[in-house]
Amino acid sequence: MKIELKRMDPDRWARIRAAHAELPPDLDVVPRRHSDMAAGYDLIACIDEPMAFRVGDRPVMVPTGIAIHIGEAGIDAELHPRSGLATKQGLVLANLTGVVDADYQGQIMVGLVRLHPGTEGGETVLVKPGDRIAQLVLKRVVQAEWVVVDDFTSATARGAGGFGSTGIGGTKT
Repeated sequence: MKIELKRMDPDRWARIRAAHAELPPDLDVVPRRHSDMAAGYDLIACIDEPMAFRVGDRPVMVPTGIAIHIGEAGIDAELHPRSGLATKQGLVLANLTGVVDADYQGQIMVGLVRLHPGTEGGETVLVKPGDRIAQLVLKRVVQAEWVVVDDFTSATARGAGGFGSTGIGGTKT
């Protein structure tokens, strides 16, 4: 599947690269998978200077430098945290999962927040220009036609049970 991708400000990315010689020469704002079987395409921080995140700070919107146009109903792009950042640093997406609808064409922004110190501790996590900050995963989406009813046409064993009603172990408690 081909998806259109627009670099939001190519000159800005060139300035960031020039100011940060430590960035790998092949690093680009175009999302990449880092293994052949990876589901997620890594999104990078398209920022001029490092950003500091501390537990308890408000979420910050971090630009990725790109916009995409999926343009096909029934597909969306979802933003997910990077597992290492979440576990080791406590840095996650503020809304847990972001959704990029097929008709959205604005810049993809990643809302980051530090929820806990992570397994590697430390008071501050720095996100530097070019750091991989989230994953973009393309998914098929079912688009439903809602049928409003007074009663469901069939009953289930679970019924309206929720919030722990099926238990937490191997058998229902």
